[in-house]
Amino acid sequence: MQIPAGISDGQSIKLAGKGEAGGKGQTGDLYLHIRVRPNKELARRGDDIYSQVNLNLKQAILGDKIKINTVDGLVSLKIPAGTQSGTQFKLRGKGVPHLPAGRQGLRSTGRGDQLVTVTVEIPKNLSREKKKLIEQL
Repeated sequence: MQIPAGISDGQSIKLAGKGEAGGKGQTGDLYLHIRVRPNKELARRGDDIYSQVNLNLKQAILGDKIKINTVDGLVSLKIPAGTQSGTQFKLRGKGVPHLPAGRQGLRSTGRGDQLVTVTVEIPKNLSREKKKLIEQL
């Protein structure tokens, strides 16, 4: 038996006829109660995945192309020049597969998105030379 992609924590799967035999020799149903283990990098809300990425000052100012971890592996994300801390990027279709409500045995009907929030790291303890260069900018 394969657990369907997109199943949520706390949902159950019914396996008809796979339970113990009743008083008349007929087998009952078996219910599997699902527990989904949390991930340190990716948080799930509904069918969407949320993650955070840190950028250095150069990446935020000039832009960059970075790798983002998704449920399907690494993907590239283009960071435009001038990106501010707190900016959120949407990776369409990189979330959890949609399952029809109450019908875990059916195929998914699309996918949620992954939302990536950017945090710009501001350097600390700059040398005099670096401070002067920043002032010149």
